[in-house]
Amino acid sequence: LMMQSTIMTRNVNRVHAYY
Repeated sequence: LMMQSTIMTRNVNRVHAYY
């Protein structure tokens, strides 16, 4: 579960970087 949460957070961070 923790790993999945980290991946999700990383994905959000990547989207924020794009904006």
